[in-house]
Amino acid sequence: MIENFARSILAGNAAEREAWLEATTRTQASLDAIWRETQSQG
Repeated sequence: MIENFARSILAGNAAEREAWLEATTRTQASLDAIWRETQSQG
């Protein structure tokens, strides 16, 4: 995964970088929601 991201940065493919950014943002939002839920049940 990291290698693919590094390749997209080096290749200068803006559309691919945007897709990675969106996926990263969605992943982080999911992780944040899981964290909040686990903390509220503590």
